[in-house]
Amino acid sequence: MNEEFVKSLYKSIVKENMELSKKLFETTTVNKITDDYWRETFEFYNSLDKEHKEILFKIIEQTMIDTISNMLGVIDGSSTLIAAQ
Repeated sequence: MNEEFVKSLYKSIVKENMELSKKLFETTTVNKITDDYWRETFEFYNSLDKEHKEILFKIIEQTMIDTISNMLGVIDGSSTLIAAQ
């Protein structure tokens, strides 16, 4: 695969979404209209110290990379796609 294409995917998808996610976690105020999923997510995030927040974002980043890799594998045929039933 073209190295420039991979770098562009990383920048456009992973880096930009990581920045958005970090901003979201740092600036969102949980209130009574926030749904339960996000309330629990923000409570979990806010319970972490700085080091563990960095680890969480490394996990999120790796998950994004793995997902992109799997999608590209399905597209190029190197990964199988399980048919929906």
